[in-house]
Formats: sequence, structure tokens, C-alpha cells
Amino acid sequence: MAHNQALRYLDDLLERLEQLNLNEIAELPEDLARELAVLGVDRPYRYTIPALIEQVWTLQQAHLTPVVIVRQPSQRRRRKEEASDVA
Repeated sequence: MAHNQALRYLDDLLERLEQLNLNEIAELPEDLARELAVLGVDRPYRYTIPALIEQVWTLQQAHLTPVVIVRQPSQRRRRKEEASDVA
């Protein structure tokens, strides 16, 4: 399964689990339990819906690319630095 497809699939599973949780449905549908088992969730029926959400979220993290933010000095800060270099 391609990276983007896997991410979409896990996102879809999360959405389905979140809908069950929001609707306060505690019973895991059989088709969803099978899909979770294929992903490696051992005996998914023994977990609560929120616990399954956490497990799928953890699986999803492996597919996310970390974002590094490099902060650039603001215009005002650059002007102050340039002024101090001149002095």
C-alpha cells in the first residue's frame, strides 16, 4: 500500500471510530474489527473505542512526516540587528 493510501486508510478508520465514540456506540462493528485485526490490533473487541482510536492514531504517526519550522527574524528585528552592527 502506497504511503498516501495508507495514511488515507488509517484516517478513514479513525473517522469511523470517532463517529462510534461520538454516537456513544460501545459495540465494535465486525467489519471494523476485522480491519483492525489486519492492521495488527490483537483482539480488537477487548478494547474500548477510545483505546482503539489511540492505537490507530499511533499507527498513523509512523506515516506522518515531521515538520521543522525555521523561524526567520522579523523585519523589525533585522533592522535592530543592522543598526547595532553599524554602531
